[in-house]
Amino acid sequence: MRSISRYPKGRISGKRVLLRACLLILVLAALAVPIGRADAGTNDYAAYLRDARPDSLIDPWRFYNRECTSFVAWRLNSRNRFPFQNDLNGDGRLVLQP
Repeated sequence: MRSISRYPKGRISGKRVLLRACLLILVLAALAVPIGRADAGTNDYAAYLRDARPDSLIDPWRFYNRECTSFVAWRLNSRNRFPFQNDLNGDGRLVLQP
């Protein structure tokens, strides 16, 4: 017995077309996103923050210079273009504001 298809041979349903289009858009979007590169052992911290005495400056993100939080804030902003504000609420937690 021959099965009867809802769609003529070679024709794709609207849901499949939509699914394939969404998948294609996702793949193209993933390829278009630049990925920041952070090599371990590379000291590319801003020179004016790196060369000053520890904790003698407050960086643009309101962290003390030469501390890990300052370096991470600098790296996220300079390499990954991830903007955020240091909104400490007095409890030591950093609130990210994308």
